[in-house]
Amino acid sequence: MTQSENVDLLATAIKWHVEGNKVAVGTVIRTWKSAPRPLGARLIINQDGRFAGSVSGGCVEKEVIHAAADCLQHNTVRHLSFGIGDQMAWQSGLSCGGQIDVFVAPLPAPGTSGHQALEEWRQAVVQRNNGILITNINNGELTFKKINDVPPSPIFDDNHNHFLEPCIPQRRLLIVGATHIAQTLAPLARQCDFDVIIIDPRQAWLTAARFPDTVLDERWPEDALPDIGVDEQTAVVTLAHDPKIDDGALTIALSKKAHYIGALGSVRTHEKRRKRLLAEGISAESFAHIHAPVGLDINAKSAAEIAVAIISEVLSTYSKK
Repeated sequence: MTQSENVDLLATAIKWHVEGNKVAVGTVIRTWKSAPRPLGARLIINQDGRFAGSVSGGCVEKEVIHAAADCLQHNTVRHLSFGIGDQMAWQSGLSCGGQIDVFVAPLPAPGTSGHQALEEWRQAVVQRNNGILITNINNGELTFKKINDVPPSPIFDDNHNHFLEPCIPQRRLLIVGATHIAQTLAPLARQCDFDVIIIDPRQAWLTAARFPDTVLDERWPEDALPDIGVDEQTAVVTLAHDPKIDDGALTIALSKKAHYIGALGSVRTHEKRRKRLLAEGISAESFAHIHAPVGLDINAKSAAEIAVAIISEVLSTYSKK
């Protein structure tokens, strides 16, 4: 579950609160082997039995919902374990060897310190800041800390009393050039949990009809990228195949040390690009960070194949971090 999905769930939970319903939250805090959902996956349940999200893909949700009702009735927390040795889990369908622990607790009401911690966490996600959401699994108390050095995934503290969820900027892909390759790359990237923005000053190319459900930016890259912001969780791919558009984006991406920088074009095209950018003051060491020809070498021919090669290479660089 991505942070943006958790933010959406939080918004739904708060809406239920405003409507007069108490809400409980089930969170996956431990997994073993082939667990169906990752650490931090959530299920929200209100006092009327409505729910959203998932902690197991459907196989133990019923038990979590029952536990949530108990938590809301008695204002307490619950620890649930499901695994192959647990007859309840077997009956629920978790028979593939996967095991999960789920922590269930009432959602803090507006005006409480716990609610404030959730709001700070939400703001950090939206503003692409680092931090940690801390859950005391003994009583459900929540706190949020702004720190830069966060773990790459949820963990427990040394005493195993606090579940620590890092707030890391969502992976983002800035596609420069509203080309036919971008038409396949954008939805592929979204399915891989990237925030996607397509940048192209050519309004005839950059249309909602060609790129439905995608954030579009009609500015030149020199104006768009600094305003959007480029950070260590941002990948930049230039597809315009026009130096007037691509070169400015590459220069900014290199100066901001984007996580990944890729450029469409042949080896010969890239050599011409190298000469241009070095003449503009880019160092040879910095230029070497550009992946070109962009994408994994899978002998891609069609636009769709090139898009698959690109997203595969981008994903491979994130997995090495």
